[in-house]
Parts: sequence; C-alpha cells; structure tokens
Amino acid sequence: MQMADDPGKRLAAATAAERLTGGSDHVMGRAQAGARWLLVEQWSQQFISLLAFVLIARVLAVEDVGVFALAAVFATFGRLFIEAGLGVALIQRRDVTSGHSGTVFWLSLGISVVLAMAGVAVAVPLGAYLGEPQLTPVLQALSCLFVMQALGVVPWWLLRRRLAFRALAIRTLVAVGAGATAGVALAYSGFGVWSLVGQQFVGALISVALLWRVTDWRVSLRPDLGYLRDMLRFGLPALGARVMEFLGRWLDNVFVGIFLGSHALGIYATGFRLFEGGHTVLTAAVPKAALPVFARLQEDQATMRIAFLKLSRLSSAVLIPTFVGLAVIAEDVIPLLLGQRWAASGQIVSVLLLVGSALLLSELTEAALLGSGAATAAFRLRLLATLANALAIGLAIAVWGTILAVAAAYVLRSYVMLPVVLAFLSRQVGVPVYPLIVDLVRIVLASIGMVLSMVTIRVILGDVPQWMTLVAQGASGVVTAVVLTKVLLPTTLVDLSSVGRRVLRGHSPVDSLSSYVRG
Repeated sequence: MQMADDPGKRLAAATAAERLTGGSDHVMGRAQAGARWLLVEQWSQQFISLLAFVLIARVLAVEDVGVFALAAVFATFGRLFIEAGLGVALIQRRDVTSGHSGTVFWLSLGISVVLAMAGVAVAVPLGAYLGEPQLTPVLQALSCLFVMQALGVVPWWLLRRRLAFRALAIRTLVAVGAGATAGVALAYSGFGVWSLVGQQFVGALISVALLWRVTDWRVSLRPDLGYLRDMLRFGLPALGARVMEFLGRWLDNVFVGIFLGSHALGIYATGFRLFEGGHTVLTAAVPKAALPVFARLQEDQATMRIAFLKLSRLSSAVLIPTFVGLAVIAEDVIPLLLGQRWAASGQIVSVLLLVGSALLLSELTEAALLGSGAATAAFRLRLLATLANALAIGLAIAVWGTILAVAAAYVLRSYVMLPVVLAFLSRQVGVPVYPLIVDLVRIVLASIGMVLSMVTIRVILGDVPQWMTLVAQGASGVVTAVVLTKVLLPTTLVDLSSVGRRVLRGHSPVDSLSSYVRG
C-alpha cells in the first residue's frame, strides 16, 4: 500500500502554472513539456502502486492492512508539518537565495527529528488505547521515515521550481518501482505487515538518494532565520490548505480505525485505495490541465464561463459513465483480483464510485476558483466540505456502525454539498448553473441507459463463466454509452475526438483544451 503523495504537489503545480502563464514562449514550452511528464509520473506511479498493492493484498491478512492503514494516517499527518508549508514558498518567490533554501532545509530537518521522537513516544499509549498492539512498532517505524523525507524537501521543491519534471518523474518511477518490488518480495516471504513498511522505506531511501544525485544544490551550514517570517506569510496558508486536504482524504480512515477496528479498516482502506487509484488515473489530468487554462482566461470572464461549461461537459460525458459502469462490475472484479476474503471491499468500491460526478464538478470548481485568483474562496469551499465530511462520517458510525454506511456517507455528503459548490461557482466565477445542470442530467440519463444494458447482459448470460460475463458487460456498456451520448449530446464525441487528436499530435493537454474552449 502506497502512502498518499505529498498534498502540496497540486498546490505547487497550481502556483507554477499561474506564474508561468505570463512567461516567455521558451518557459511556456518547458512548462507544457513538464505537464506531459507530470501525467506520465502520476499515471505510472498509480499503476505500479496499484499493481503492487493487489499482489501484496492477495497474501496479507486483512488485519495487517488495517494496522498499516491506521499507522499511515498518523504518519501522513505528521509528514504535513515537516516543511511547515515553506516548500511551496520556494516556488512562489521570484528570487530564491541560499538563505531561503538553507532555512527551509534546517527547519524541516529539525521538525522531522521532533516529529520522529514524538511518533515513537506516542505510538506506545496509542496502540494500548486502541487495543492494537501491532500498531505501536509499525507507527514507530513509519515515524523514523520523517527524517529521511525531510532530507529531500528542498531538492524536490527546487527541481520543481526549475521545471525539471522529467528528472522528477524518472526519480519517482524508479523509487516507486523499487519500493513496490521490495514490498511484494517481503509479502511473499511471509513478513506480513512489515512488507508494507519495507515498501515505504525502500521507496523513500531511493527517492532521497536520486533527488540529491540530480540536483546541484548543496545546503548552507548556516541558516538565516531572518528569511523565516517573510516565507511564513505564504507557507502557513499553504500548510492550512494541506491540512484541509488531509482531513478530507483521511478522516474516514481515522474514524473507522478508532471505532470499528483494524479488520474493518483493512476492508475499508483497501476499497478506498482501489477507488482512489482508479479516480486518480481517470480524472487527475482534468483539473490539472484545466487550472492553467482558467488562469489564462481570468481576464476574459465571458470566455472563462464558456470554457468551464465546455470542459465540464466534455470530461463529465467520459468520466461519469465510466465511474458508473465500474460501479456495476466492481463487486465481481475485486474478489477476482484480491481473493474472496476481500469481497466486502468490492462493495465499498461500488458505493464510492458513485461519487464520480459530484467529485469531478467539485475539482473543476476548485480549479476555476484558483485560476481566477479566488484562492480564499477555494479554501472556504474545501473547509466546508471537510466539516460536512466529518459530520456525515461521524453520524454513519454512530447510527449504523458499518463501513458500508461510512462509504455511503462519503458519497451522500458530496452530493449534499453540490448546491454549495454551484453557489461558489456562480458567485465567484459567474458560471450559469442551468446549462451545467442540463448537461449533467443528459449525461446521467446516458449512464442509466448504460447500466440497464449491462444488467440485461448479465441476466441473459446467466451461468456462463464470470470473466466472459464481465467482458460482455463492459462491451455492452461502452457501446450503449457512446450511442446515448451521441443522441443526447450530439457534439461531444466530435469535440472529444478533436482534443484527442491534438494531444496525439504532440500538443500539450493545456494547449489542446485551450484551443477547444476558444473554438
């Protein structure tokens, strides 16, 4: 199981994109090439991590996955504070001196040592309080990673500032691949939960070593604390945004682990991990590519409103039916991949996939808010979503006390928040709500027709081998979705083909989408 990437990545990419939109053609060319490497990095990383997780989960006990997931929550939270948001400030500042980078390095290293000692100490009473004795050594081991991760903070951000996305992508793929190989080897050698810990250690070690290998930066032995106050003005709000992102992503794991135990968390975390990996592969490129497009159009509000409607229609027409179709077959696919003892995780995946349309619209709205300069509004929207998520999950555990109820609460919270998302979108960006809803209704109707065709195929085929039924359902779903989309949204397939051809001809996703929305 791969611990979540640094939540600052998206903020860093956003900051860089917004700064570069007014830059020279040479810099823009590097940024566009970098965007392609970012996609290669993210998709490849997710594929390798998911493949490793599937292989490891086939031999690990459910409780082992649950204990690691709970330890990873606390370790990931501590990791947020290693650089105190100052890494993003290295990208945001126009001029960065050795004093700036040295200050961030020594502060990060000092914080990491304190966090490591705190994690080792807290792990003992925490494991005893939760009745999970195995949690203590696992959390202590993961806490020791803080120091290693701190060593890579400044090189990582400086390479990102220099748009060295190719070097970063290669570094990530080598590190993730080595960690995945080590994790699988340890799992099949009988090391249980320690195979997941070993995966993290090997990946982190190689990642840091490669970062220092590809950068020419060397740390100053004397930090200049005079720079600290200036950098904190940007770093602390960035840290606040990352904390909100952490709570939105991990709060359900915390609640499930504390109140329902490691076995329930193992089932839930596995389902959420598979959902998250699929969601990242399918949708991550959309808001990342949309953000610089919106940033370019922020001075032309009329065009920006049209751009949002077009991007929403195009991405939703592809992704919503995909999510819904996967939800139909997930309960059958997951046991085939992981084994029958993970069948309940298939139910979790099926429920979570239904959040697709609400999540996509929320991510596009956040990109539009950031692109138009309304960062405060984006933070408020995220804060409201986080509070609503905590309330929904708390109620699900208190009233029903099952992981399926937690997954359902996550989905329902996203749809309950939709009117709030639309209100922010209309007020801050000026996007008209009515045509947006009309497009979504048509796409949902196409998705419903697709589901009916997939269910019909399953009934007709009856007792044929399961893999044949799944293939037939997938083929039927794709054909039905394409036909209904052509009927309900006549120009969408043509637009999608046009954007796809531009990307295949070597244009960046940003340029391809910019050309589409201005067309």
